Amino acid sequence: MNKKRKALSAVLNLMLVMFFLACVTLLLYPFVSNHLMYARQYERIVSYDNRSSKMDDEEKQRYLSAARAYNERLLNDKIGYRLSEKQMEEYLSLLNYESDNTMGYIRIPKIDVNLMIYHTVDEKYLSTGTGHVPGSSLPVGGKGTNSIIMGHRGLTSATLFTNLDRLEVGDRFFISILGDKLAYEIEDISVVEPEKLQEISIDPDEDICTLVTCTPYGVNSHRLVLRGHRIPYDADDDSQGAGGESYYRIRVPDIWGAPDLSEILAMLGAAVLITGLIVIIVKKIKRKKSDKEGGNKNEKDS
Repeated sequence: MNKKRKALSAVLNLMLVMFFLACVTLLLYPFVSNHLMYARQYERIVSYDNRSSKMDDEEKQRYLSAARAYNERLLNDKIGYRLSEKQMEEYLSLLNYESDNTMGYIRIPKIDVNLMIYHTVDEKYLSTGTGHVPGSSLPVGGKGTNSIIMGHRGLTSATLFTNLDRLEVGDRFFISILGDKLAYEIEDISVVEPEKLQEISIDPDEDICTLVTCTPYGVNSHRLVLRGHRIPYDADDDSQGAGGESYYRIRVPDIWGAPDLSEILAMLGAAVLITGLIVIIVKKIKRKKSDKEGGNKNEKDS
C-alpha cells in the first residue's frame, strides 16, 4: 500500500512540475519570440545598411530618381490605392534592387522600433515587419508626397507597432532608404474607421509620412493614424539607430517604466519560476528534516 502511495505521489509531483514548466514557458514565449524576431530584423537592417553603403552612387541615384518620378505621377494622376496588375508590377520594381521586396527600414526611438519596410501589406511581411501601402507615395521624401506605412499590433510573437499608441505629437521617427536618412515629426494623431484610410490624400505642398496600426488593442475595429511631417535630419537624434552596432542588444524590461505586454508576461514568468524554485527548495529542506527526525526517533525506540 505504501509503495502505491509513493508511486501515486511521484506521478502527481511529475504532473505538477510539467504543468508548472508549461505555465512558465507560455509566459516567457512572447518575450523570447519577440526578441528573436527583432534580432533577425536587426541583422537584416545592418546587412541592408552595409549593402547600401557599397552601392554605386550612380546606381543608387537611378533607383531614387525612379521612385521620385513615380511619386510625381501619383500626385498628378491620382492613381488611388487599388493598382492594376501592370501598375503593381511597376510598383514592385521600384526601390527593390535586390528583388527581396524590401525598400528600407523605419526606426522609432521612443518605442524601440527598428523594422524593415516591405512592398505591400501582405501578411507574410506584416508578421515580421512593416508594409508600405501600394498607391501611396514611396518613402523617399519630397514635396507632394504622403507615404503610408502599416504595421501589426498585438501579435503574441512580435511587438511590431503594438506600442504606437505611446507616441505623442512632437515625437520623431526615421526612415532609411538606400542610405538616405529621412526624419519626420508627428503632428497629428487620430482614430478612424478602416474604410477612412482610403481618404488619406497627398497634399502637393507637404512632405508627409503616415503610420497606421489597428486599435483598440485586441479589438482592432478601428485604425490608429499618426501623421508626420518632414523635418531636417539630425544624426544626433538618430545616433542610437539600428546599424550603429554589429549585434542586437536585448532590451531589459523596465519594471518602473512602461513595459509592453511581452515584458509584463516575462516578468510574471520569472516571478512564477522563482516562486516555484523556492517552494521546491523549502519542501526538500522540510523533507530532509522530517526524515532526519524520523531516523532519530527510530534510533531511540530501538
